[in-house]
Amino acid sequence: MRFTPEQTHAIERRKGDMLLDAGAGSGKTTVLVERFARAVVEDNIDVGAILTITFTEKAAAELRERIRTRLRAVSDDSAAHATEGAWISTIHGFCARVLRTHALTAGLDPNFTVLDEHEANELQNAALDAALTELARVEEGADLIAAYGPRALRSAITDTYGELRARGQLRPQLPTSAQVDHARLTGARSAERCRAELLQLAAAVSRELAAVAEPGKQVQQAIAAMDRVRRVLAGGVPWPGELDRIKLPGGTANALRTETCGDYRATLEELRVLAAQDHALAMLDTLDVLLRGYGERYAQLKRERSGLDFEDLELMAREVLKRKDIGRRYRERFARVMVDEMQDTNRVQLELIDLIAGVDLFMVGDAQQSIYGFRHADVELFEQRGQKLAQIGARSSLQTNFRSRAEILTAINAAFSWALGDNFRPLLPSPQEQSTVRTQQEPLV
Repeated sequence: MRFTPEQTHAIERRKGDMLLDAGAGSGKTTVLVERFARAVVEDNIDVGAILTITFTEKAAAELRERIRTRLRAVSDDSAAHATEGAWISTIHGFCARVLRTHALTAGLDPNFTVLDEHEANELQNAALDAALTELARVEEGADLIAAYGPRALRSAITDTYGELRARGQLRPQLPTSAQVDHARLTGARSAERCRAELLQLAAAVSRELAAVAEPGKQVQQAIAAMDRVRRVLAGGVPWPGELDRIKLPGGTANALRTETCGDYRATLEELRVLAAQDHALAMLDTLDVLLRGYGERYAQLKRERSGLDFEDLELMAREVLKRKDIGRRYRERFARVMVDEMQDTNRVQLELIDLIAGVDLFMVGDAQQSIYGFRHADVELFEQRGQKLAQIGARSSLQTNFRSRAEILTAINAAFSWALGDNFRPLLPSPQEQSTVRTQQEPLV
């Protein structure tokens, strides 16, 4: 097989950790397959001693088949046959395999089932219904539901629960209001001080607008808004939504573009943020009651089914691998670890990878293709790891694209270099495509 110089470098550097920035269509799967095959044939590593983690079941199946085919071409059939039981899977498939092996240690039924997204959503909805019903029975809970509405609360609680689990909390909970209040920066501007300044600015704006000889519609709307300021702010720090009633209108009127009007607008927005924080802080403890109530009910419903969701797999496998004896056995078992789509990992998944990887961890990813932030993937973790490895010469890249014409790549590079700035890595045309372009540009004789 023929490889580009950048692919050859990624294939042949098999000792030590390495991060490979692989652009779209750059042949990263080919590199993963060849590294696997050469580890077996040239480095005499057993097929079962190589852990390969991919992003989807489909990608894992494709990778397994391509590795099997490549091993048949360069080795004996026994190595190819061994790929049937090889550790080639998604991160969740790996976690499930670990937990089934150590079910008693994890406190699990060895025959647990893995809930798909639809099944998990059904249990989550039932758990949240029960938690909201229970919360509505107390005054603070009824006030919280009335203030935010059931739909907004459902979204906030499920999103927060998922985010905290992705950050490593097995049983998510919020900090107490006392902890948050204590953690505020000393001397930070308070909502009350901001409210007092806004009252003064409103009076100054009113004086300016009163001096306008022939006020137009926008100025008249602004005067009416300033007349409402004292009523809106009379009761102390207002509900953030109430501040919309005292906004200055936009437009081109010179009377609304003064320095005083600009100060008023900036202070109003600052008050909106501070007011939201104050009101949220007042309800934080009640929100925590709802979050923990939801989490406990969701966990109970899963226990009744002997089911685990994807986050359970990650968190519980992490706890098992944190045991020194078990973690050591897995690190000794895997001579090589390869991880694809590294840019779409979260904190818990990265911790899992570090628990099982020795000194030969090969990571492939592309920050420019990170699209799973809504599933709590954190591309910053990928970049931080890449920066550390770059300092020791252990970061490389694949930029040659084998899928697209040179003209298309030129357009893509122009568009995304403008959007992403200095962080953008351009895609380069393949040697064959470059040759075609040169031929087309040669003058006719």
